[in-house]
Amino acid sequence: MAIIVYVVSPIRVRPYQRSAPSTAFVMPSINFWTKDEVVIVTPIRNYTVYQ
Repeated sequence: MAIIVYVVSPIRVRPYQRSAPSTAFVMPSINFWTKDEVVIVTPIRNYTVYQ
């Protein structure tokens, strides 16, 4: 079961994402994060870049 939590509405961010396509490069990457480092914390579960 997946829980999706939006911090900012995707519609509001879309113009910025279109003007800055390099945004994908600032996303968590397995090249820079270890298996133990938590990237997303939710009340039910924590996620790493390996999940």
